[in-house]
Amino acid sequence: SVESVESVSTMPVLFRIKQMILRHTEDFKFHFPDNTPNFTAFNQGDVLASEYDAQGTLLRSYSCVQDAEAIVFPNANVALGQRALLTVVPVTEKECQFDV
Repeated sequence: SVESVESVSTMPVLFRIKQMILRHTEDFKFHFPDNTPNFTAFNQGDVLASEYDAQGTLLRSYSCVQDAEAIVFPNANVALGQRALLTVVPVTEKECQFDV
C-alpha cells in the first residue's frame, strides 16, 4: 500500500532592517541578557540599550519603534562608532509583491 505524505510548505520569513544602533560611549549597556537569541522580538517602547557619560548620566536610550521589532547581532563591546545592534521587522506579504 502507498501512504500519502503531506508536504508542508513554509515560506521563508523575510526581514528588513529597522534600526542600526551604534556605540558612542564607553558606558554602553543592553537592557536584555547577553544570551538573548538573535531574532528575539520586543514591543514598541521597550528600551533595548542605553549610553551614559563618564559621570553616569544617561545620554541616550534606544527603544523599539514598533511591535515585533527583533534584535540581531548584539555586541555591546564593539569599538566606539561601530554597530552594536541591528533591529529588524518582518516584511509583510504586501511588501514582497513586485510588478513585473
